[in-house]
Amino acid sequence: MMPAMAMSCAAQPSGDLLQASIQASSPVHEIPSCVVATAAVCTAIPAVIPLSAKWVAERADGVPDPALEAQLWKEIG
Repeated sequence: MMPAMAMSCAAQPSGDLLQASIQASSPVHEIPSCVVATAAVCTAIPAVIPLSAKWVAERADGVPDPALEAQLWKEIG
């Protein structure tokens, strides 16, 4: 869970930077641009889940849990 939390903390400033650049580049169209950017990020999330599933499936002691990882891969498809 520690890597997942670190990724979350790193993503927040990145989102702020993206929002600031959208607002600076097009103040008239900032809301539609933000909607498109949010949709693009939300669409990319399922593509990133298989890459991070191994980290998320680790227990607190850092040892992978094969049963939990197999369950995650089954749910992802």
